[in-house]
Amino acid sequence: MRRDRHGNRSPRPGAWVLATRRACALGLAVAASATAVSAQRPAAAKAPASLARTDTARLRRTLDSIADRHHGVVGYAIRNLETGERLARRGDETFPTASLIKVPVMVTVYDLVAKGELSLDDPLTLLKIDKVGGAGVLHLLKPGLVLSVAPDSTKKYGLGVTTPNEMATLFALIADGKAVSPAADSAMLAMLDDNQDAELLQRHVTGIRAPHKTGAVDAARTECAIFYLQSRVVACALTKENQDQRWLVDNEAQVTLGAIGRAVVAAWPPAPKPATAP
Repeated sequence: MRRDRHGNRSPRPGAWVLATRRACALGLAVAASATAVSAQRPAAAKAPASLARTDTARLRRTLDSIADRHHGVVGYAIRNLETGERLARRGDETFPTASLIKVPVMVTVYDLVAKGELSLDDPLTLLKIDKVGGAGVLHLLKPGLVLSVAPDSTKKYGLGVTTPNEMATLFALIADGKAVSPAADSAMLAMLDDNQDAELLQRHVTGIRAPHKTGAVDAARTECAIFYLQSRVVACALTKENQDQRWLVDNEAQVTLGAIGRAVVAAWPPAPKPATAP
């Protein structure tokens, strides 16, 4: 028998384990429900006239040209959170998440914490069935830790499945403090800010705040980022069926995503520099 954090016996796995299994098994159930909630909210206020807009048709041509050259399948969703500009390619098509699944898992956990169903201090126990392949260290750990993944759809999608539009919606909600709560979303943004992987959308981007999460398996590379320019721009780019499956910094998919990131950042003005004290 397992015991919950209050010491009560329970025949089911702990809430942390259920949260992780739920997010991985359903792919982006959290983002999908967030999309429905977002659709019910009033339209955002009109962007201030001082915020520059971009030529979305030109940007789409640039991004599609990059995607067309890639030896694999590329999907993207780009959203300017202040001006409302949007563009997408294969926006509702499913792609493997790889480690990008950790974002809806994180949101699920913080949501359960907000509901009082678990604590961030709750311990978890890693079971042998929970370990899956990939680029992470989970498969190297011995049973006895804490975390779990349901391998239901791993044969087709790997760790999880999502769409560019779903992930863009989830990142937009986190950026606006509407995924769980302003405080929880701020904590999650801080985690995403600490991501040191700069080989994909961040490849040609320097000096710009960009909370992001990447993912990688043999035939797929993924990333979602929030670029803090003059306005905030969410960029999600996902690939699958990649011919180049090498684990090198110049893997074609990583170079492709780097070109997408550079084009997105160049499309809007940068954030103004803070005024210096006299």
